[in-house]
Amino acid sequence: MSSSPNTRSHYRIPYPVTLRPQLSCSLGKFFVFDISEQGLKFEMQGENLFINGTDFKGNVTFHDGEKYNIKGTVLRTEGSFVILELDEGIPLKKIMAEQRFLIKNFPNTLP
Repeated sequence: MSSSPNTRSHYRIPYPVTLRPQLSCSLGKFFVFDISEQGLKFEMQGENLFINGTDFKGNVTFHDGEKYNIKGTVLRTEGSFVILELDEGIPLKKIMAEQRFLIKNFPNTLP
């Protein structure tokens, strides 16, 4: 039995404020707080427009200009944050590249 509080099945990458990817969908553009292959958390500004359990479709643009289409479900909201569970997410290769970039350029941002 693990004593680790992180029970997620995929490692999440937290982003520094100045480097957060941008999430675009039919309801607007939002900044991604953290991301994994099968999920992401983004921050809402103002009224929450997302309902738990609804389908979600959009795209994520990273600091290097790479863009990925995503599809999934609104898993839950936590205050100003919306958490998505992705059926069509970010490839592991991109997640690993982002992690290497952040470790090299922003070593104090990763846990």
